[in-house]
Parts: sequence; structure tokens; C-alpha cells
Amino acid sequence: MRLTFGEHLRNSVALESTDAASYRTLKKEAIQMTGAVYETNSAYRRSPIPQLNSGDVLSRDEYLRRYKAAPEKLKAERINGRVYLMNALRESAHGDPHSVLNFWLSTFAKHDPNLIVSDNATIYPGADHEPQPDLCLRLQEGVQAQLNQDGYLVGPPELIIEIAGSSGSYDFGEKRDVYEAAGVGEYLVFETLEL
Repeated sequence: MRLTFGEHLRNSVALESTDAASYRTLKKEAIQMTGAVYETNSAYRRSPIPQLNSGDVLSRDEYLRRYKAAPEKLKAERINGRVYLMNALRESAHGDPHSVLNFWLSTFAKHDPNLIVSDNATIYPGADHEPQPDLCLRLQEGVQAQLNQDGYLVGPPELIIEIAGSSGSYDFGEKRDVYEAAGVGEYLVFETLEL
């Protein structure tokens, strides 16, 4: 019987012990990489290329043209042709669990040289979609997913993880449907709740 990545993670991966300083360093680096910035008074705003706006329905070419002109820290994705700009992320509701899940997945992947973990990288699972999953795991020598000449993953990875706070309905609904239709092997949504 072949175990899925999720079953391997749940059943056989024991995290290696690390000292507290190493964990804090990893957590700090992960948190620094997850922020989203919205520019309102810059060259971006005065650019002849229109800004990306949530709700825009764009072709892949137009989306990529606008995304490339946007500030580097702007985080957006396109699902079913519609643009979604990501909100600023809270440390407790997104940053902390993201750091822990990244560490967990990276520790698992460290034991197999054919596994690669990606963090917030744009993927192309289908013609009308350019999501940026929080984490994904793929085979380096993958059959389904390959890197294109621009360095984007084309096709479905083996595992996608999304951390859902305010984006729960979106992650459990439209994105799940897109990932399933694209053939993503496993999809894990880590839901954080505000109490």
C-alpha cells in the first residue's frame, strides 16, 4: 500500500529537536516573508499600467503584466480569472502557524532529496488560475508539475497547504475546487479561529 504525503507526515515524521534560538530565527524569517503591502502613493500609482484590484477579471497575460508592475511585497492571486489581493497578515492567526507548518513540511522533505517545499510561490495549475499557496510540496522529478522557463510551477504539486483565518470560505470553497480539478494530490487547510 502506498502512503500519501499527508499519511507519511502524520504517521512517520518525528521532528528533529532544535534549540530555542534556532526556532526563533526560523520563525522570524518566515514571518518577514509573509507580509502584504498596499501601495497608495508611489510610482506604481502613477504608472501607465493599471493597478491590480480585487475583483478584476483578467486574462493571464494582463494579470501577469499588472502583477510584474506592482510593488514586490504586493501579494495577489488569480482564481477563475478573478484577482484577489491578500490582506495584511496577523502574526498569531497566520505568521505563527505558517512558521510551524513550514518547519514541519521542510523537516519531512529533508529526508528525501526528490522533495521540494515552496513558500508563497505562484503556481499555474490551470489556464485561469495563478494562486500563491502558503506552502506546497512537489517532486523535483515530478510527472505532474514542472518548472517553466520563468521559474513558475506549471501543473499540480503533490501537496498544497493554506492557512485560513479570514480566508476560510475562499480556501474551503473556490480554491479547493480549483486545486481538485487541477489534480493536486492532497490539500490541507489549517484553519485559525479568532476567539
